[in-house]
Amino acid sequence: MFDTTGLGSRRWRVFRFPRLDRPLFLPDLALLFIAFTFIVVLGRCGWLQIVEGDERLRRQQRETSRRAWRDARHGSIFTERGMVLARDVSRWKIAIDPSAASRIVIDGEPRASAPGRLSHAIDRVLEIEGVGWYAPLDVLRRRAVEGYRAGRQYLPLGVIAEGAHLANFNDRRKQLRTVFGREVLCDPEEFFVREYPLHDLAVQLVGNESLDREMGLYGIEARWHSTLEGRRGLRRTRTDATGAREFAGGVSSGVEPQMGKDLSLTLDVSAQWLLEDLLAETLERTRGTGVSGLVMDPRNGALLAAASVPKIVRGDLRRLFNAGLEEEARKLLFQGTRRVMEPGSVVKPLVLAAALESGISLEDTVDVNNEWKVIRNGRSSRTIRDTHLLEPRFRTVAGSVVKSSNIGIVEVGLRTGRSSIHDVFERLGFGARTGIDLLGEEVGSLKAVEDWSWYTLTSASFGYELGVTQLQMACAYCAIANGGFKVTPHLVRRVDGVRCDPAPGPRVLSATIASMVCQTLRDVVLEGTGSRLNEVIGLAGKTGTAMIASVGGYEEGAYISSFIGFAPWDDPQRLAMVVVERPQGRYYASEVAAPVVSELLGALLAAPGNRLEHSVDRALARPR
Repeated sequence: MFDTTGLGSRRWRVFRFPRLDRPLFLPDLALLFIAFTFIVVLGRCGWLQIVEGDERLRRQQRETSRRAWRDARHGSIFTERGMVLARDVSRWKIAIDPSAASRIVIDGEPRASAPGRLSHAIDRVLEIEGVGWYAPLDVLRRRAVEGYRAGRQYLPLGVIAEGAHLANFNDRRKQLRTVFGREVLCDPEEFFVREYPLHDLAVQLVGNESLDREMGLYGIEARWHSTLEGRRGLRRTRTDATGAREFAGGVSSGVEPQMGKDLSLTLDVSAQWLLEDLLAETLERTRGTGVSGLVMDPRNGALLAAASVPKIVRGDLRRLFNAGLEEEARKLLFQGTRRVMEPGSVVKPLVLAAALESGISLEDTVDVNNEWKVIRNGRSSRTIRDTHLLEPRFRTVAGSVVKSSNIGIVEVGLRTGRSSIHDVFERLGFGARTGIDLLGEEVGSLKAVEDWSWYTLTSASFGYELGVTQLQMACAYCAIANGGFKVTPHLVRRVDGVRCDPAPGPRVLSATIASMVCQTLRDVVLEGTGSRLNEVIGLAGKTGTAMIASVGGYEEGAYISSFIGFAPWDDPQRLAMVVVERPQGRYYASEVAAPVVSELLGALLAAPGNRLEHSVDRALARPR
């Protein structure tokens, strides 16, 4: 099997493959097996390195890294003048690595136990100032020991709320690393919380975020959440072979979060403060179940202030929903877009506009000779009543609006016809959403014109058998005040500095008709149902007092009182509407709603002796 050949004085053993013409012995098989195995292993190694190398490297990186979402800073909400209504503020989570802390060096105690070293580390860490600790020292000690025994990767200790305190923390962290001989504290992890600097002012409009920041609950925060939230980032963190996180220099790569866009609102903070004060006083004075109000710029539909009382407090919505009180929670949101009501006499100027378009004159007379009148249509009839006898000089088409005569306006409606009145209602936005940039707007109700009976026509003439929201009614009056153009109410003026005003609306009334109705509404304040107002701003407007419908009819003694006004009447700058639901005692709109609008617009338009400055000062001083 082996030959030997002489080579100098040395003898060499030369391997020769066994001959195949004789039987193989066990040593031969072993050598063949070893050679074959070596070739296979070598080939496999080459295959792994050349063919599968990149894929296995990627797999190893995946298995020794962890990924976590990085919260994006949400956009801020400002007023047009730059006052902050909502913003994200940075916070930093502080945590300790129990495993690393259990192996620190303690001078003078080389044989200290792992729990003892961990407790010592906690004691030293809690000496750092500017951190809001989650629990007292003894509780954190216990949690740390429990976390160490359970093999937890890190233990949250507290939160840093200010950047100055973060700098102090990082300095102390470096000192502790030197003292302990290792890093025991994790890198501070930044997160964001939503802050509302003006607290609950305009809470129904600005809204609130959910605790997990995944959605807005109501208001601008809900409607514009996708714009405000931005895009989350991704953090990849290296880990050791056991999967434990390496806190020191552990962040290897990631995707940076993209900040959300800022919004600028049309909201006027001074008007909002004053409106909320007035509404709260009105609720207390009238002992009603609710009061809503709004202020708009009739020229472009900008919503400058809006509120309802009682109102929601941030954090209450979730509590009420969890308690099964969804309906009660919704009543605390802004009712101007949610509460559908029969408007009552505030609809009479719109009937007047339809009559004027049909060729009826303001000076045409109406047959009003008593406080009640039976209206007949073939075999059908109904009795219409007024609260007072109309004076002879007001027994005209215009006088029916100025003195708010139901008998007179029903006669005007019958002369005008259902098609004309329905057409004006539809053009002014009844039966359709206004398009405001808030969620939860109701559409109201307006029957198709072919479904209008004679009875419907007479009822609709003084504000019954149709349902509108407060905002729909205000928008209709904006068209009267601005010369006949429809407006789209809106709160958002700019997105990241870019104006996003809605397009100008179409003309829905002629300038002449709008002017004639404006003059009539001015007469309402001068010598009609609004004549008790002591106003000096050129106010025009209309009162409305409507019964509240219930199952089987109307509730006895239950009313909705409202007033819509704008000023100055010949060049309107501001429009306001106040609605009082179920006032107790005196319930006429001229007494419970009209004075509020007069005082509100008087303050906003700087009438002498107005209460605006005092109201703002008081609102700033009181706790919220």
